[in-house]
Amino acid sequence: SNENWADSDQDDSIPPLLDSNAQNSDLEMDAFAGVARRSPRRDLPGRQDDYDADADDGDADSTASASGPEGDYSETPATPKLPEPSLAEKAQQMIAEKGPYVYELYSILIHRGSALGGHYYAYIKSMDTGKWYEFNDSQVTEIQESEIAKTFGEETGGVRRGGMSALFQSSANAYMLMYRQCDPQKNQRLVSEADPTVPVLKVPDEVRHAIEAEAVERRKRQALKQYEKEMVNIKVYYQGHRDEKTVRLHQDTKLSKAVEECAKAWDVLSKFPSDCIRVRNYAPMQEMPQEPLDKPEQLDMSLDQLRFYSSKNLLLETRDPGTEFPAYDPSSTLLRIIRYVPEQGLFASPADLWIDKDATLADLRQAIAEKFDMPLEHLRLFKETISYNAPPAKILSASADQKRLRADLYIYDNWKIWVEAFPADEDYLPNESPCYKEIERTRDLIDISFNMPGSKNTDQRIQVSKRMLYIDFKKLLSERINVPIDSFKVGRGVATWNQELRSEQDSLDDLYLRDNGSVFISLGKPMRDGETKINFMLFDPKQKYSKEVFSELFDDAIEDDIPMERLRVVVSDKLRELKQIDIAPERLRLRDYYSRSIGKIYKGALKDNGQPLWNGKAVAVQEIDAPETIDEDSVTFELAQWFPSKYELGERFEMTLNGDTLNDDLRATLAERFGIAPGSVGIAKPIQTTWFSPDLVDVPDLDFDKASYMNKTPTLVTSPLFMRDGDLLIFRDK
Repeated sequence: SNENWADSDQDDSIPPLLDSNAQNSDLEMDAFAGVARRSPRRDLPGRQDDYDADADDGDADSTASASGPEGDYSETPATPKLPEPSLAEKAQQMIAEKGPYVYELYSILIHRGSALGGHYYAYIKSMDTGKWYEFNDSQVTEIQESEIAKTFGEETGGVRRGGMSALFQSSANAYMLMYRQCDPQKNQRLVSEADPTVPVLKVPDEVRHAIEAEAVERRKRQALKQYEKEMVNIKVYYQGHRDEKTVRLHQDTKLSKAVEECAKAWDVLSKFPSDCIRVRNYAPMQEMPQEPLDKPEQLDMSLDQLRFYSSKNLLLETRDPGTEFPAYDPSSTLLRIIRYVPEQGLFASPADLWIDKDATLADLRQAIAEKFDMPLEHLRLFKETISYNAPPAKILSASADQKRLRADLYIYDNWKIWVEAFPADEDYLPNESPCYKEIERTRDLIDISFNMPGSKNTDQRIQVSKRMLYIDFKKLLSERINVPIDSFKVGRGVATWNQELRSEQDSLDDLYLRDNGSVFISLGKPMRDGETKINFMLFDPKQKYSKEVFSELFDDAIEDDIPMERLRVVVSDKLRELKQIDIAPERLRLRDYYSRSIGKIYKGALKDNGQPLWNGKAVAVQEIDAPETIDEDSVTFELAQWFPSKYELGERFEMTLNGDTLNDDLRATLAERFGIAPGSVGIAKPIQTTWFSPDLVDVPDLDFDKASYMNKTPTLVTSPLFMRDGDLLIFRDK
């Protein structure tokens, strides 16, 4: 008892540390005083009333008459009332009077938040300095003692909130107070009182070494993390190539070193002298070279000084010795000049031409004639059009020679200009010329990358017309990969994600295959029109074939109108072939599967089961004890009995009834089967997010009478149960 403890002279019976759980108490501010005393009349955390009462008595005595050293005085002047002792002074006097029965508050454990969640942290007092600190995750911060009072909780105006509103009430509350016994023989200091720099308690070497090693590792991790943040991913393009190489360098790297690494990536360092290699800024979407980075002062700067941050695009350029790099003029625009070669009936490779943005069409003709050594008076120019429904190119007639390229003719950076030299005796219209016809033909050409079967890299390329039918495109691929056309699948995308193409009479453009797009080829039976890719999942509630209730089986292209009897045979054969699971077709049940839940049982053709079909649709495969005999009006559901005294659900079992069955008839069936008194069967349908629902904690709150009073004659498939295939129904003996 407190009385025996307080009166005891056995100091060894008093523990050096105490904790007070404040979580379920109504605390007052006095509970957070710096010193608390264990008394026969009060448990911790205690008030200071005992000490204050003694102090008041002392003040009263001090005002009474007293005898001095020279005799009695008839009148004794009233002693001035001294200032109220501070809490620290009270504490020291209490320690002197009560000794080992006094405990000092040194730590407060705090929860900030509500009943729904929050955050934990602590206030801890330094016994050497008397200062308080907040320990909050990795942050330690000095605080004022006034902060301690705030852990009593926020003011609520004297109204205690309850019910659901209490769940959301948020505040900072102390839930544990830690006390240390005030005993000089037991209390230790971390540093000398005479010299705070001299430690008194020596940290064990193994602990100190472990802390130092951890600090070293932490600094290494932080340095590595910071170093990684300062790395730059440089995408390096090379003249005449469409792909890119990636070079990863630190921001402190000099540009001269970065140029060397870019040249190594493209294996040109050994082919050209260093002064014949340079890099320049590059806009890959527009294939537009920009400012060169080849000035001596730039080469001596770091990537950070050049403002190369997390990523950068550069164009690598090389030149032959004795030649010069093309001059860069920011007031110029770059055009792609494509020259028609009549002897071959084809276009030459595009050539770059820099010309002033304010130049006229006549200036452009002159520049092209000089660059390609073509007769100026017999040049015909076409510019590209970007509208999908517009003609592929527009002729630039001589009547527009004085118009400016950008302001009047809307010719911008990286624009394509086709050029041909027409004969003087030409007798056909410009849009009937060989050049224009070749523009029409090549405008529809797209480059598609693909992989070889078994490889994930789409490193093969093929050029086709976007108006080509998919079936013809697949024939070309069949020749390239040497695989029969009905033995491989083509998906739009890459290895990690692709959507299988199957509309044989659609054009590549209709299938959204674009220039520089990619397709992924995999071996297997391809889908055709009227088929859907189905992912089959094993539903094994007794875990007979798998350790999991749900597990993946295989995917296959299935005809949308396949009869259910035929589909069971297909699945049975696949199970035997791929999984060595032997189940007769008539003992297979196929049903909807979604998010670890089962649903409607399929009765007719796949497309006639009231659910939409889409590629990747999941279907659950379940073994049943006897051939399926259900009809369109029946509902097959699961039941489990709730045992409140045991707080458990019985084993699930399945039942198939007509959907028009009355709930009362179901109760009668359950009462007879399980020996429950008539009228004492309660049924309830829980909320199920997965097949494994509900949690046991939710079952006692179910309304087992709702199925009765909501409707005078409720059936299984009407309100309030709305039973469907795969649902769970819980019943109990009320």
